[in-house]
Amino acid sequence: MIDSDEKKELEISLDQPTQIPYMLIGAVVLVIALTGLLLYTWLTPSVSNDPPEGVSVSTVTPSNQVERSQVVMPSSTLAPLPTSRPTATLVPTLAEAPTSTVVIPDLEAVVVSGVKREYLNRGSRYFFQSQSGSFGAYLWSDPALSVKAPASNGYAVISNGDQVVILNQSDGIAEVRIVTNALDPEDPIVIGATGYIPLWLITDQNVPPPPPTPTPRRGYLWVRRLNGNDDPTCISMQIIGINAAGWSFRVDGMNLIGTFDNAGNARLCGLAPEQEVTITVYNQNGQVVPGGRGVPARGRDIMIGEWRR
Repeated sequence: MIDSDEKKELEISLDQPTQIPYMLIGAVVLVIALTGLLLYTWLTPSVSNDPPEGVSVSTVTPSNQVERSQVVMPSSTLAPLPTSRPTATLVPTLAEAPTSTVVIPDLEAVVVSGVKREYLNRGSRYFFQSQSGSFGAYLWSDPALSVKAPASNGYAVISNGDQVVILNQSDGIAEVRIVTNALDPEDPIVIGATGYIPLWLITDQNVPPPPPTPTPRRGYLWVRRLNGNDDPTCISMQIIGINAAGWSFRVDGMNLIGTFDNAGNARLCGLAPEQEVTITVYNQNGQVVPGGRGVPARGRDIMIGEWRR
């Protein structure tokens, strides 16, 4: 039979095995927590105390409590949440852009100086000439200069001394506005009209060169036999198409000469009857006329020479 003292010792011995494992588990958990804290502290990079640019941070109290921090965003503001929608809206705050005013200066009028009669050979279609002697240059409605600008009577015409404003210019063509006009000073369609005109007619500068003078074609004499009705010992000739007065024709190798009169007629005699020869035509300076050298002929022939170009 177990008395009361033995029973108490038995209860104590039974309680101790249960308390020891709980204490051991608590110690292990504490060690793991401390180890994790040390590793976190060691592995976490240091953070500079300087605030980033554009961020204003208030001072820290001695108790290491942050009183207040404020982030200043330079370009946008978070607008308050609207009551009708559950989501927040980021409303950009844009500084009011300054307005600028472009002032277009008044264009200065220039005096027309290139409308000259001597420039007619640069293109006669550019110019206007009246029976009364008026002279000018047409204003055109298009930069291709194909349609003349209208006036109340006829077409708008610009002359030297008129004033125009050059609005634009491209490829030698000027767009102008007429300020004054000598030929139609009161025409409301002309005064203030805009159109196109070659720039050189306005400024008298960079005038196109005159067209080259055509080289005259060298004339020549075309000689042929007209008939055989002259004397068998004579040859006659007539030259047409040019004034041949003072010219002559001669029998080659013989001293037989016929001189042309003011009507272009000449005759020589002294051949044997129907003798075959060659003749050459000379001008008044004694030079052979082109086309008139060594022309075959014989006694009795009447020749004709036609001047051609």
